[in-house]
Amino acid sequence: DALIRAAMLAWRDERRSGQYGTTAALLEQALTLEPDHAFGWYIASTFCHRTDDSECPAVDTARNWTRADPDNAYAWAMLAGAQGHPEGHAALHEAAQRPEFRDYSSESYEAYLQAVEGSGVPPPPHLAEILRVLAPGEETSTAMAAALSGTYGGIPPLHGFAAIRRLCNPDKLANAPGQVRANCFALGMRMVRHPGSVFTTMAGNVIVRELVPDSPLDASMWRLQARYVFLREMHDQLTAEQLAGYPFRRILADMREVGELESYARIVEHYGLPTTPPPGWKPKNSRIVLSRQERRDRQATAPPAHQP
Repeated sequence: DALIRAAMLAWRDERRSGQYGTTAALLEQALTLEPDHAFGWYIASTFCHRTDDSECPAVDTARNWTRADPDNAYAWAMLAGAQGHPEGHAALHEAAQRPEFRDYSSESYEAYLQAVEGSGVPPPPHLAEILRVLAPGEETSTAMAAALSGTYGGIPPLHGFAAIRRLCNPDKLANAPGQVRANCFALGMRMVRHPGSVFTTMAGNVIVRELVPDSPLDASMWRLQARYVFLREMHDQLTAEQLAGYPFRRILADMREVGELESYARIVEHYGLPTTPPPGWKPKNSRIVLSRQERRDRQATAPPAHQP
């Protein structure tokens, strides 16, 4: 676990510097010692998305993840996305059928917190002073981990979500067997219902909306998406002092209990702001709650751009 946490810290520095290799080396050591470490293979799959192998501790990390975490539909979904059409159809079917769904979102935040706290490197004096002012009740290492968690924290494999969306794109499913479409729908619903990362929830939301446009379920998914956008707008109204005043460990406890989306609601509610959109509410950016087809339709009906 210590090597995996060290790899998480190294990855952050490598993303900033553009110099890669340390993360892969640390993960390779960790997974050589514990080849069945499910969280380790999740982390490896998260990092392993460049065109070369400088971030990859092993070939085919997603396949190794399913071997170490065989009951987890999330691992099979990431393998399906990595394989694409039509190779990924078998893994997609597994993702729709496996008994568990676990995206490791809260575990990632907690591991990152442990990595920062266990590094033994105190924040620079000027940063420590700022952290003490903003979060007087927190240890400076915990406050620093909270501040940095937006840079890594619980970031899931977003490239994997994009791959799943491509696999389940209705345009790509036109000539696929009907079971593939059914598996995409089942996976999307599992992602929506899983109390994990908001990225998991919203990626599943998009998959479902694109498969059942103009239906009651599409309307329900729109309301879920709108609530997320509304909560983000409310969250953005909070001051730095307010955000720091809601302890990071409490956020982690909320995430474990109710998932990331509802953890936003708890923070917002704690400071007396509403957690559901009022009647007639519209997001600041209306495009953010449009499906891909709705964006296409809007673009098709838009007047041509003025040519000077």
